[in-house]
Amino acid sequence: MRVAITAAHEMAHQWFGNVVSPRWWSHVWLNEGFASFFEEYVIDEIFKDWRIMDFFVIETQQSALQIDIARNMKPITFEVNQRKEINSLFSDSSYGKAPAILRMLQHIVTPDVFRNGIIKYLHKHQFSTASSDDLWNALQAALDESDISHNSYKLKEVMDSWLKQRHYPVVRVNRNWDTGEITLTQEHFRSKNASERVDSDKWWIPLTFATQTNPDFSNTLPTYWLRPQDKNITIEGIDPNDWIIVNVQQIGKYTLYVVKI
Repeated sequence: MRVAITAAHEMAHQWFGNVVSPRWWSHVWLNEGFASFFEEYVIDEIFKDWRIMDFFVIETQQSALQIDIARNMKPITFEVNQRKEINSLFSDSSYGKAPAILRMLQHIVTPDVFRNGIIKYLHKHQFSTASSDDLWNALQAALDESDISHNSYKLKEVMDSWLKQRHYPVVRVNRNWDTGEITLTQEHFRSKNASERVDSDKWWIPLTFATQTNPDFSNTLPTYWLRPQDKNITIEGIDPNDWIIVNVQQIGKYTLYVVKI
């Protein structure tokens, strides 16, 4: 399996790195993030019984969450002004966090739109260079051509919140068992020993649900968005006796904290 994954990674670089190269070091994740995502996605498409993308969640995504709490962890993309900053871009941010966020993006826009957007990106910038914004523009164009509802967000705004900020959010789920009402808030994850306060960092968080009444684990299109400007959002209409699972298939790169009221 590891041989197949390594081969797929290097083949992905034919497109992400060779056909289209990063315009500057700040965008090197376009090489390594895509190669690290497709190394497992492609093998999963070929060998369905291997369930590689389930393995991806455990090995890549969960590891990315653990690594991302380090105080010295940098964002996936940042302005590079000195040579010594370049090496930090070839890190777990590009090889672990970036592919996890690409998986989340694929579920947000659907695999078909994701594929069409990448085709637009590669065709427009082939044998040249590109930036992160070039990718968002191509994916936004593909999304605009689709019948996927997306009036509430723009991809660049959503993705910048994940690429340009360190660490990740915790979604606090407060459930009122008498009414069934659920209130969700977000906060910046901090380890117990962390002294810095970073509460100003907020993300565009895609929210998906499955309940006892509607146990649909296949639909991963966001049902709601928890936006940076939202103090909280409240969801009503869920049977108080139902169980509920937030973040279906763990598509979102965030953790949950459930509070019972």
